[in-house]
Amino acid sequence: MSELFRQSIPPLPRGQGYHDPLPLSERTPFLEDFMFIGSTLLFSLLLFPSALPPQETAPPIGPVAIPAKQAHGLPGRLPGTERWLVVFKNRSFDLSEFRAAVKTGDPVLVDKIVKKLETRVREDQKAFATFVENKLHGDVVAQFWLVNACSVEVPFKNLRAIQTHPNVAYIHPDQEVRPVILTATNSKNHSADSVQALGIKGKGVSVAIMDTGCDVNMNGSGRPHSTFYVNGDINNKTGGGISGSRLLAAKALGKMGADDVHNHGTAVAGIAAGEKWNKKSNSDRGHAPLAGIVSYSIANSRGGSSDFTTISKAWQAIAADAVKYKIVAANNSYSGSPDPTNVSQMALDAAALNAGVLPVCAAGNSGSSTRVSQSVANGLAVGATVKDTRAMASFSSRGPLSGDPQRFYPDLCAVGVNLVQPLRDVEGSQWIASGTSMASPEVCGAAALFRSVNTKASNLLTKAAILTTTEDVSKKNPNPPYNTRNAYGVGFLRDDKLISLAQGNGLLKEGVMTPTSKVFSYTFIAKKGKAYAATVTWHRSKLKVKTWSDLKLEAKSGSKVLAISDTPRNLYEKVVFLAQQTGPITLVVTGKSLDAAKVPFALAEAETPAPFIDGAVTVFGKGCPGTAKLPLTVPNTYINKFGGSTDSMPLGFLNHHLMEIFDASRTPSNFTATALRFRGTTIWRAAKNYWVELEVKMGLSKNSPALISSNFAANIDGSLVTVIKKRKINLPDVTGPNSSPFVWGVRIPLDQPYTHTAKAGKHLLVDFVRSNSSAGSFPADYFSDAANDKTGKSLSRVWALSLTATSGSTDVGYGTILGFDTTGAPNISPELSSKSSPEIGLPLKLDFALARSQAPVILAMSLSNSKWNGVPLPLDLGPFGAKGCKLLVGLDLTFVTAASKTGSGSFTFPVPKDRSLIQLNTYFQSLVLDPGANNLGLSFTNGLNARFGGQP
Repeated sequence: MSELFRQSIPPLPRGQGYHDPLPLSERTPFLEDFMFIGSTLLFSLLLFPSALPPQETAPPIGPVAIPAKQAHGLPGRLPGTERWLVVFKNRSFDLSEFRAAVKTGDPVLVDKIVKKLETRVREDQKAFATFVENKLHGDVVAQFWLVNACSVEVPFKNLRAIQTHPNVAYIHPDQEVRPVILTATNSKNHSADSVQALGIKGKGVSVAIMDTGCDVNMNGSGRPHSTFYVNGDINNKTGGGISGSRLLAAKALGKMGADDVHNHGTAVAGIAAGEKWNKKSNSDRGHAPLAGIVSYSIANSRGGSSDFTTISKAWQAIAADAVKYKIVAANNSYSGSPDPTNVSQMALDAAALNAGVLPVCAAGNSGSSTRVSQSVANGLAVGATVKDTRAMASFSSRGPLSGDPQRFYPDLCAVGVNLVQPLRDVEGSQWIASGTSMASPEVCGAAALFRSVNTKASNLLTKAAILTTTEDVSKKNPNPPYNTRNAYGVGFLRDDKLISLAQGNGLLKEGVMTPTSKVFSYTFIAKKGKAYAATVTWHRSKLKVKTWSDLKLEAKSGSKVLAISDTPRNLYEKVVFLAQQTGPITLVVTGKSLDAAKVPFALAEAETPAPFIDGAVTVFGKGCPGTAKLPLTVPNTYINKFGGSTDSMPLGFLNHHLMEIFDASRTPSNFTATALRFRGTTIWRAAKNYWVELEVKMGLSKNSPALISSNFAANIDGSLVTVIKKRKINLPDVTGPNSSPFVWGVRIPLDQPYTHTAKAGKHLLVDFVRSNSSAGSFPADYFSDAANDKTGKSLSRVWALSLTATSGSTDVGYGTILGFDTTGAPNISPELSSKSSPEIGLPLKLDFALARSQAPVILAMSLSNSKWNGVPLPLDLGPFGAKGCKLLVGLDLTFVTAASKTGSGSFTFPVPKDRSLIQLNTYFQSLVLDPGANNLGLSFTNGLNARFGGQP
């Protein structure tokens, strides 16, 4: 809800008008993809439905689970059957021969091995296929050699027979998945243009596009779209592919043909490796405009939908074709399964593990949900940002990954909003679309650029290099829910930094970890004041389980650890650090646990723009009491914290009758109240010269807050005492937010003190009648701190807008927090705090509270809290007449102000924008002139350590 909208509605009794009514985590996106395509808008909306199909909500069935009633596969070809994927326990062959053939780079040898594997898998699964066909009245529709699995169509009632088959590890339903759908290559974004200006355009390698197909037959012309030709020139036949284009092959694995039925595939291919397709200024190159393109259509409908079986077949085809077409990266911008043991994810990871392909997938467009995002453990998941700003798109799926709460997701981010892309069958126009579908091929194309320069790099090294050279975007996304790694990954794709690393400006290493060799060290020379990033990557190799190797990465200067990354679930670790001196830095890779006898890994290191360093304020030491007293707080749960809400009753809003009940367990047993207190919060509205007519009564209730009655009289036990007679009360002006829960800005003396004595089964009751105000008949914006305690139910209220009403509306677990001045209350120490994040170039504000009313307050500032003028700190001030007080900081600089009537105030002073101040520790303590505190006449606050941050 926008602030303008919030200001346009009248204040609500409970402050609902100032909070969005539905948490972001409970919302669903309006559209899965956001598209603006001129005259074809309606057509596009029809092709991209706003909701995912129902089947996507069904979780995969585990190894020994009985199918849930709602867990069904896609309908089979025969009536009464449905499609499920089956993972086997054992088979008679492995893929070592295939991996060896891939390493030779000989496409003839690879093809020979693939044909052999196809024969072996049919022989291995022959008995099972016969069992399915003859005993279960079903059919085996796909057999996979890349993973130990197949796809079957059987009647639902026969699934148990498959699950209990002695060689079946587990099964899961086949489900429908869909595409997750201005220039992003310039210097304001990924900087691919500067790389292309050097002649680096991806020549010699190819990308695979697993999508809705590519425009092979542009508007019936018999040739591909011009974006697939060298220089976008259809007369340039040097591309080596279909009709001389760079489209090397177009294969159909789904029910639709190889020609794009949707435009999603053509657009995605254009972002990864397309050329300018017309002379209009908004026609833009992809990242690798000289790379080959191999299209794998997985579309089963004109809307582009596919399924796990088809996607698994596509990954198998990509693995088989990788050597022939020199495929180094493969893009799949579809929804999918976050479960790494889903057959489609096993196939994806197997293609990376065995064929050397780097899989790149869209993170998803479901905002706070990753329920239908792809796991892509051995590849990269990409979130979407807004062009030119690095701000995360609201629709971009945010982690952690569903089912794996310790796994950060996505891995990185790239531009995915309002990208200009080629439009199938229309070369004179363009498609403008948004989604993580568009962000993913940015990374796929960048991977091709890297491999075209560093031709010997593996997919692991490519992944490490991409993650190492990302740009920190944390400061571009300061607000929740976009301010975490689970929104933007480890950063924003930077082609220029990536290619600089490929050209030798950094460290690129590969190794193999074994149970007897689990620590590897690599050294480089760093320059003082420069920032560096390093990433180690590895694969999971046991595809039927959800556990894998766990590595750790450290950066050391001598024995000093500069940075460490040790996350439990991601298959990479990244560190970023500042070199504190010129000299050797050692990167240490440690295998904490290994899932195989040999675990290959890759390490990349490069100089990086220095990350923003956050400032911090920490409390140290204790203060000593003055003559100020802390109001008694009810409920006492909120004595040192705000209630988390705000309320306009009883001081603001309209005329009303309000009754609050406070649970006995959260109310001090015995006290005598002499004044009533209210405190503001960080949510506020300016108020000046405001008065209210109020009558207040106090007593006991026989009902707990949980059992509050809507009938006012039914809540009262005995009689009530009028503590504030009906009268006009002038309230203090409100000029800003309240930064401390110890500041009670409103104090109303009681006309008659009230003594509360605890009684079994009785609860404190406070009754308010607000009969007039300076706002007249208009709602008044005078807010107080309130608590929304639905769980503990420490307070509740009943209220009515009619002053004579006998009953009203109840709010169980909600109400205004009250304070009381009491007789005999102990003296309390003043407090020094700060809500600021200290940063160079910005003012620093320090707040004090609980000082003597209107007393002079001194702020001491020093660069040390251990020594002042040779005197050790802290210094005990007992010998000077201030028993229990300590000087915690030096008196190098002092500032003076006066406390307000409530004993609060602040010091604000500018901080120079001087980078030498970054990470400087500065110490503060306040002294309050308080003659009644002790013989020294001073009370002291706690100390604060402000460590300044900023951009180095």
